[in-house]
Amino acid sequence: MEINFYILRHGETVYNTEKRMQGWSDSPLTEKGEKKASQLGESLKNFRFDAVFTSDLGRAVKTSELIMEKNHYPAPFFTEQGLREWGLGSLEGTVSYVSVITAALDRCKDSSNTRNFLENFAISARERDASKKAETYEKARDRIMSTMKGAAFTAEKNSWKDILVVTHGMAILTILNEITGDDMAGKVIPNLTLLKIVYKDGYFSYEGEHPAPLA
Repeated sequence: MEINFYILRHGETVYNTEKRMQGWSDSPLTEKGEKKASQLGESLKNFRFDAVFTSDLGRAVKTSELIMEKNHYPAPFFTEQGLREWGLGSLEGTVSYVSVITAALDRCKDSSNTRNFLENFAISARERDASKKAETYEKARDRIMSTMKGAAFTAEKNSWKDILVVTHGMAILTILNEITGDDMAGKVIPNLTLLKIVYKDGYFSYEGEHPAPLA
């Protein structure tokens, strides 16, 4: 059975406009973020999602609600801690993500460093985290991918074909890194970007950015 996962980053938040790291802290959607999410929902209103899996953080939940309230086909909601953004400890809400990205890219330039960009990002964040609670890349990866596999198992069990997943920028980069092997150096997933991933025979494959409305 082939399952289509439509992976969506939440709408724009206040912290996004201020370039602050969010992690597990929450920041409300801006007026623009809500409006754009509703517009995306309108463009998707005739597409039947069999289920919606969303991060339990408020910005993702609100985005999924704004999209699905426009949809003509009710779908069950699953709110998942495992789809949260990377946990970033004391950096959340206080530090610009630009400084951590820059530090990670500098690490990648070191020829003796064999780690990928996301691993270096995690190391750079943990070095700056006074609370020592920021997740390692491995911990975030295992949490996110385990949740994705659990969603695939639930979809298979219920014969669901089309699933909407609402999550976060670094979480999406982690999924893409694991599927494609691309280290995602310096890449950013814009708010409300919709990507398609297919699950078949126990494996995920990436099909690229998917423009709305879906066909």
